[in-house]
Amino acid sequence: MDQTKSFSCKICHEQKAVYTCPKCQIPYCSVKCYQHNSHEKCSEKFYEDNVVEDLQQMKASDEEKKVIMQLLKNFEQECADDEEAMLHNEKIADLASRLAGVDLDGDSQEIWMQLSEKERKEFKKIVQEQNFSNLIPEWLPWWTYKKAKKPLVVEVDAEEVEEQDDPSDFKFPKISTKIQPFSHFTKSDPPPCLKYNTLNILLAYTFVTMRYNGEHQDKELCVQCAEDFVSLSDVILHATNMHSAGEAFRQMYASLKKIDDLFISLDHLLQVVDNVVLILQGPEENFCNDFLLMAFSDMLKLISNSRNELKSDIEAAESRKQLLLVKRKLDFYSGWILSYAESGIPQVVPELLIEKDIIVQEEKMHKKNCNN
Repeated sequence: MDQTKSFSCKICHEQKAVYTCPKCQIPYCSVKCYQHNSHEKCSEKFYEDNVVEDLQQMKASDEEKKVIMQLLKNFEQECADDEEAMLHNEKIADLASRLAGVDLDGDSQEIWMQLSEKERKEFKKIVQEQNFSNLIPEWLPWWTYKKAKKPLVVEVDAEEVEEQDDPSDFKFPKISTKIQPFSHFTKSDPPPCLKYNTLNILLAYTFVTMRYNGEHQDKELCVQCAEDFVSLSDVILHATNMHSAGEAFRQMYASLKKIDDLFISLDHLLQVVDNVVLILQGPEENFCNDFLLMAFSDMLKLISNSRNELKSDIEAAESRKQLLLVKRKLDFYSGWILSYAESGIPQVVPELLIEKDIIVQEEKMHKKNCNN
């Protein structure tokens, strides 16, 4: 008779011990107790040793053994990840229960009272550092996609191939099938200002799209986004013509500074300029108008969605009428892009970058004069 039967289980302290752990010699009653949290270090070590011993006895190749050990490591990592996810979900559930019944839109004081001391400190730190990126889902602008450059000469034994962005990582706007060529609108040759007018419109669109983190087509946001877009472009709002890249940029900058809710900083606006350049250049090494057509198709969709949202609002009849005029202007410029962008847009990019550098230098001089 096994001596352990005269002892109670040292893990559950309820049943009689039937077995003894070969590692720590603790008496236990069942597999369930053997695998209990209080005994997991010993049990896991025992299983690991047995696996290693079995591997050593297996008539398997070194590669097969490596695969099995890697599978074990992956399993351990998955267990750790599951535990972390469980703790995260428990924290979310706890916060949700504390905020139940609280008016999240208006009762800020009550929300603050429901937060723990640790949560309050974390929130204050985020506000002080103005680091809100962790609170907002990451959005990857579709115009950052680039195709890999095709080398002029390829060596026969070349192994290195330039990595290309995966198109499936990007949500590209669909190019409208209703875009008409420029000749549909007029038989006259396009004036030179149209390329700068296009730039002015594109600056406003890119700013709004980035400002709303790519959520500009959202049902709850599209009306406000359309209003912001129209207000930032004098080409759209007042049918003003632009005669240089500098004028197109400075007009949008001036409009932006008048709207406190939209203006963030000059640095942010300069980032918008860099993104506009990506749209103007397109995904290929050589110029193509795909991204421009996508952008203007996305603008047309925004205006259409906004008009649909305002359809049930009787008082918004005038706004719907104005948005219809905006749509017609976007149709016109989409036609110009389809027919003439290839000859007009490439020269806009260096002009815009030069204007960006001028703005930066002016800002530095302004700060220097203010300090003096």
